[in-house]
Amino acid sequence: MNTIKITVEGTAASGKTRISYLIGKLLESHGFKVEINDQDEISSAIQERIHAELEEAIQAISQKTDIVIEQKQLPRNFVFDNHE
Repeated sequence: MNTIKITVEGTAASGKTRISYLIGKLLESHGFKVEINDQDEISSAIQERIHAELEEAIQAISQKTDIVIEQKQLPRNFVFDNHE
């Protein structure tokens, strides 16, 4: 099975958790198996709040945040270390 790793970087309170959640939910809705590793260890209650407030949060984030998507090619035999 191939693996693609998406890293969301930003300063504190820049919207990383919400953007990660949005990307994850979008990919899941298209049949991808998604694992979100959030350094903040968000609880299910916070995830539910994020989902409920998602549209409003995305609008607020989009007004103050630029997103750069950078693609990097790794060697075919590369194995991700899931313990980062």
